[in-house]
Amino acid sequence: MIPVNYHQLYYFWIIAKAGSFKASTEKLLLAQSTLSLQISQLERSLGLRLFNRDRHGVSLTPEGGSVYEHCERIFTAGDALVSMVKQGPQALPAFLRLGVQESISAWLVLRIIDFVENLGVDIRVSVFGGLQTELQTRLRKHALDIAVTNFDYSQALGQDFASRMITKIPISFVGVPRFKKRIRKFPVDLAKVPLLVRTTENPIRRTVDSYLSRHSVTPNIEAEIENPLLVRLLALQGRGAAVIDTLTVNEDLQAKRLVKLHAKPTGLKEVVWFLYNSRAKANPNLEHAIQCLVRDFQIKV
Repeated sequence: MIPVNYHQLYYFWIIAKAGSFKASTEKLLLAQSTLSLQISQLERSLGLRLFNRDRHGVSLTPEGGSVYEHCERIFTAGDALVSMVKQGPQALPAFLRLGVQESISAWLVLRIIDFVENLGVDIRVSVFGGLQTELQTRLRKHALDIAVTNFDYSQALGQDFASRMITKIPISFVGVPRFKKRIRKFPVDLAKVPLLVRTTENPIRRTVDSYLSRHSVTPNIEAEIENPLLVRLLALQGRGAAVIDTLTVNEDLQAKRLVKLHAKPTGLKEVVWFLYNSRAKANPNLEHAIQCLVRDFQIKV
């Protein structure tokens, strides 16, 4: 990657707008010879000739025109940013950076986004999906405002971080209707069907393994998958019985595309947490959104 000198790019941009080195010296408060040297260095670093020079001034080469268009976007955006910052934090657009563990139900994430949008403040939500370790790193580096996860590791992050449990989602064993015929005695007969389960790093997998072990079931693992939407799709195709949260498959159960393989609740639940930095945010809209989420968001399943 070419290391770009943004000061030299700025000089190039101003000279191109002024039409000559001489006309740009007053704005940049630099000697004409200094500017000429800076542009020569920029052309060498880029491997391009940016200007055609004659006694009337300078004109852009085709390559210089392309570079100029990029500079227009870069420095115009920079001017706008400086203007907003001078007006104070409230003038900056507020983004709530939401980190979501990839095993969390997308339906839960949609409800979180709906909650934020209904607060009536000017704020946008950006969503980052990742593994637990990735979210932990991003929280520690202040690259996320809130993480949604099924494990509370706030203490490991440090004293500035806090957590709140937001829901406990029932976990069910579901499959296409033909699987139901093979499960005459639950959970013992689960050994007769292929299972779609979470990976061994997921707390839900450990809970499910313990449940099966208590009932002397030796599982027939078809696949280990973290993404609940992919688990759902495979279950709908009849690839196996899914061990999955009821939020993700609620519509499928109602439409009878999938059926529960047990008559009574299993008692298994996925505990979901908000993890967040408790320090106040500079942007009041962002601070308000985080406080409302942490204090008021709830979901009943």
